[in-house]
Amino acid sequence: MADVSHTAAKTARVISGGQTGADRGGLEGARRAGTPTGGWAPKGWLTERGADPSLAAFGLREHASPLYPPRTEANVLEADATLLLGRADGRGTSNTRALCARHGRPVWGSEFMAKHDLLDAAEFVRNLPGAGLTLNVAGSRESRCPGLQERAAAFVAALLGKVAHGAE
Repeated sequence: MADVSHTAAKTARVISGGQTGADRGGLEGARRAGTPTGGWAPKGWLTERGADPSLAAFGLREHASPLYPPRTEANVLEADATLLLGRADGRGTSNTRALCARHGRPVWGSEFMAKHDLLDAAEFVRNLPGAGLTLNVAGSRESRCPGLQERAAAFVAALLGKVAHGAE
């Protein structure tokens, strides 16, 4: 686990909608890096695997709607920027990208989360104005991209460390 005493002031919190895959990986990666988490989940803690009340332990709150799009918009609005991880052609990912554009929120995405993507994402976050930023992590579900949840967790933890410490 990262040394939480050195957590960067640049990124204060990571949020997501709690879905399997990119969302949950983002929360797990932030936790590994010692960064607080939160966000909005659909009413009933809905994920593709059913209700997941364990999301409350990540600081997520239940949205009034059981549908995915309203919680997606709430997370986009609460965040300073969004990271989209996994396949770019999914309905939810397309909706998130459109909501970021509609609300003037920066968005960065990667399907593979390779080393060069980590450098690019760190530059994206460093160039966001201000400090104490809230990053929304969204993207593909685990069923659409098997293994994404763990890859996203590792990517987000490494990204937060890189932004915090400027490590290469």
